[in-house]
Amino acid sequence: MVPSTHTAGHGPAPVSLGRRLLALIYDALLAFAVLFLAAAVVVVPTAVEPGSAAYPVFLAYLYTVLFFYLGWHWIHRGATLGMRTWGLRLVADDGRPPTWGAAMKRYLAAWAAFAPAGMAVHRMLHGDLLWGLLLWIPLLADYAMALVDPAGRAWHDRISGTRLVRTP
Repeated sequence: MVPSTHTAGHGPAPVSLGRRLLALIYDALLAFAVLFLAAAVVVVPTAVEPGSAAYPVFLAYLYTVLFFYLGWHWIHRGATLGMRTWGLRLVADDGRPPTWGAAMKRYLAAWAAFAPAGMAVHRMLHGDLLWGLLLWIPLLADYAMALVDPAGRAWHDRISGTRLVRTP
């Protein structure tokens, strides 16, 4: 018997937090490679560096590249490569593929959780343990929501009107 991906009358079964995190780790490695190449295209010819007047524009460029990389996969393929590897697909709450608007909401909401975690690492490395620990709360709350939401949605899923489902 093949296990069902549906719960009785409620659509697809929620995706486990473990599977979600494994896909995230895989995608983070791929995103690093994409951003490395995107950065090389700009840094090599221009020598932009932190503190230069062009650096904020460079960062905006990298965030934009990452959005279009993720958004294109979410919208046109239904999943990033990490999601596909772990048998996940992103859909709108109505079961259709997400729109660019939903992709933008998902991306920005995820950054609202991940950015403080990045600051947490910086604070902890500089000896500020209390703030370092407190800044992890948004990311932990985002993924803890996936444990209590009946559809297994994290905050960024709820905000964007999307959800992850298992692929058959």
